Amino acid sequence: MKNLVIVDAHSFIYKFYFSVGKKPLITTKNEDVTILHMFITKLISIEKNYNPTHMVICFDEKGPTFRNEIYENYKANRDKSPEEINRQTPILKNLLSELGYKILSEPGYEADDFIAASSLAALKKGFEVKIFSQDKDLLQLVQDNVVVISMKKAGEGDIIYDEKQVELDWGIKPNQMVDLLSLMGDSSDNIPGVKGIGEKTALQLIQKYGNCEQLLKYLHTISSESIRNKIKDGIESLKLSRIIVDLKNSTKTIELSEKLNPEEWVLPKVKNQAGLELLKNYELKQLYEIFSGQIFEGPYEYTSIDSSNYFLVDNKEKLENLFDYLKNYEIICIDTETTGIDQDNLDILGVSFSCEENIAYYVDVRDEIFREVFFTKLKNHLINKKKFIGHNLKYDYKVLRKFGVTLEPIYFDTIIAAMLCGMEGEKLSMDDLAKKYLRYLTIHYEDVVKDKKKTLNDYPIEDVKNYSCEDADITLRLFNFYKPKIEENNFTRLFYDIEMPLLPILAEMELDGILVDKRYFEDLDKEVSDRLYKIKGEIFELAGKNFLINSPKQLAQVLFEDLKIPPVKKTKTGLSTDEQVLDTLADTGYPIAQKLVEYRKLDKLRGTYILPTLSYIKKDGRIHTNYKQAFVSTGRLSSVEPNLQNIPAFTEMGINIRRGFIAAPGYLLLSFDYSQIELRVLAYFSADKNLIKAFSDGIDIHSSTASILFKKDISQITQNERKIAKTINFGVIYGLSAFGLKQQLGISQAEAQSFITNYFANFSTIKDYINNYMNLCEQRGYADTYFGRKRYIPQLKSANKTDKDAAKRAALNTQIQGTAAEIMKKGMIDVVKVLNSTYKEEKREKVRLLLQVHDELIFEVREDLVEPVAKKIKKTLESVMQDEKNWNIPLEVNSSFGKSWDLLK
Repeated sequence: MKNLVIVDAHSFIYKFYFSVGKKPLITTKNEDVTILHMFITKLISIEKNYNPTHMVICFDEKGPTFRNEIYENYKANRDKSPEEINRQTPILKNLLSELGYKILSEPGYEADDFIAASSLAALKKGFEVKIFSQDKDLLQLVQDNVVVISMKKAGEGDIIYDEKQVELDWGIKPNQMVDLLSLMGDSSDNIPGVKGIGEKTALQLIQKYGNCEQLLKYLHTISSESIRNKIKDGIESLKLSRIIVDLKNSTKTIELSEKLNPEEWVLPKVKNQAGLELLKNYELKQLYEIFSGQIFEGPYEYTSIDSSNYFLVDNKEKLENLFDYLKNYEIICIDTETTGIDQDNLDILGVSFSCEENIAYYVDVRDEIFREVFFTKLKNHLINKKKFIGHNLKYDYKVLRKFGVTLEPIYFDTIIAAMLCGMEGEKLSMDDLAKKYLRYLTIHYEDVVKDKKKTLNDYPIEDVKNYSCEDADITLRLFNFYKPKIEENNFTRLFYDIEMPLLPILAEMELDGILVDKRYFEDLDKEVSDRLYKIKGEIFELAGKNFLINSPKQLAQVLFEDLKIPPVKKTKTGLSTDEQVLDTLADTGYPIAQKLVEYRKLDKLRGTYILPTLSYIKKDGRIHTNYKQAFVSTGRLSSVEPNLQNIPAFTEMGINIRRGFIAAPGYLLLSFDYSQIELRVLAYFSADKNLIKAFSDGIDIHSSTASILFKKDISQITQNERKIAKTINFGVIYGLSAFGLKQQLGISQAEAQSFITNYFANFSTIKDYINNYMNLCEQRGYADTYFGRKRYIPQLKSANKTDKDAAKRAALNTQIQGTAAEIMKKGMIDVVKVLNSTYKEEKREKVRLLLQVHDELIFEVREDLVEPVAKKIKKTLESVMQDEKNWNIPLEVNSSFGKSWDLLK
């Protein structure tokens, strides 16, 4: 049987637009093509799953329709379509047409009219009809051989509305939908219906009387006088509404259907070349490859390697020539090749250099004698203070330091430049950036090293030379691409004065690492393992059987079915056994819940902290975390392998873990913590006089806030009142709602809202700042920081209120948290300068910066130098913003010292 699919284009367009989430699909030309991609992907899914022989896609046209002639106010209240829908819809329409799909639209008609007419015409020709739409109005068309198919949530498949499904979901037959819609009206389309009759009442009336005609005939039998009067008063409106909503029996539909010939709408098996070219143009790689069966080459020509000017340096004569060449250039791109990425075990294979585009040199240093000659020359060359550039230079810096070479000065890292200048979520690998911005297809590592068990050392030197030279060459080209962008975006100070000087500091911190008491962690692991084993037995005894404790499904069965414990909450997948649920049950007094809470805490302690810590201890007994400088969109540093920033500070679990991080013999750990740095940043941007006064006078900010909120002298403020003020103070930065405050403080929603209202009444300038800044970010599409970082957030332009509100909160958080991060980075740079100046060559033996954990810096200091070093560092950190003309908020730093991390307060 012939099978026609009719697609309601606008229904899907709106569905896709509001389901985009936080990662729209953006081309290299900065065009959003998300709707194009999702719509055509859905068509492919329809073709695959429903095997249509014919297809037609129906669009609305702008402007009034014949219904406006019947009822002038039809759709008068409808909101204006989002700009992105207005922009992408005509592009989509043209793209579909060029691919060969049949498109129906005409001024004066709606897509619904063409859908109804197409269905009618197709039935006459013996087609089976499937209408794809989210619109309930089209359910009236369901009958034999006609179904309406709607998308559910992602991963849940489609719902097929045949006559039985309509009756199941709505309680009425498809041919009664017109009566229902006529009665209840539709506020979104401004269809009046009968005033005061909503969906629930309308359904009850249609279920009882069958249709509007019978309803009016037996109006006197309706028991409710109010409903009777509403219908009497609304008879004309009811009749008008029926004319507007009736698609099946409309004269216009019948006339339109007679002009249509579904036989012509054969689904093209091969898409038109013009459409394929458009897919290229809009960079819809996956769709292009599906439709064409060809590899996507992009809407432009790519270039690839020309190795004629890539030179191998493998003897002293060539090495002399290379360094003579390098002397002529101020800026040198450098790239190292190694046998792996583990600093403990890697060996260096070679170093490539590039000073001009298309020209590069690879020095093969596998021979140890030649290696010594090369590194000696490189050290001498560094005396000339060349400016070094690279991609992920921190890695190259650490590799060269292992072989006695300190790469300085660091001038430009293209991965950090790309992060600053690019869109959020952009891929930052050299290969991706080269393809996107240089139109260049690089040699990938896997193209050379085809066997994962091997390294570059196992492959021909010519291949390695070309690979490494290209890395240096392309990085130089990326430098030439990004350098003007840094200037255009006013990132000069942020990039050259903060991010680049910070890079070698982070590298040195990673190389130094922090000493770990391995025996302590091994003993702790045994203690926790023994306790877990004991608790597991107690849980099984209370449950009456053995089961997988970490299986939510099995645990729910034990708690709520076997033990008959009343469930606390339900999720989509069943009864919840999350932390909140177990805490509630434990507080209620269920012994098994109390044991489960303890089990989970210990299991997390072991799995998240103890075992990973043991696995990351290197041969020198230290852990060497990796700081990501181009990762967090606010500009904060992040720590990985392992993440030392997520170890809790004040919980018993966190203290147990921190106790195992220790100072070397003869040294102490010295901590410096910026006090309430984010609130001080808030005080600066909001210019709130209460906050500024409290900070300027050195008054406890939370007690000061509580004093204002509770209208009490600061000396009379209780600990609970200070806690409330502290929660609100910090919550403001993250857009804390009354619901969030209620949960954090364990108070009622009304109390929470009252606290927030009172807070903003007393700190009105903070409220004004938040509103004004969020509106500014919405208008321009990005958030910024004190030193000029920009974070572009696409959802600031979203028509979805939930997404937009979340984006506004993210924008506010970016300015506050990002500025605090910049102050910390500047502090690190200034401190290292002071220490280098004071202790010079002996600095590393006397004091080392080991860790940065949010607002805290941790040093390892020789015991006899703790006091003078502490004074220098504290003074430097507190004065880090004193040369900033506009900055008027004092910074305060707390310090402490001890033999282990847990002793630092």
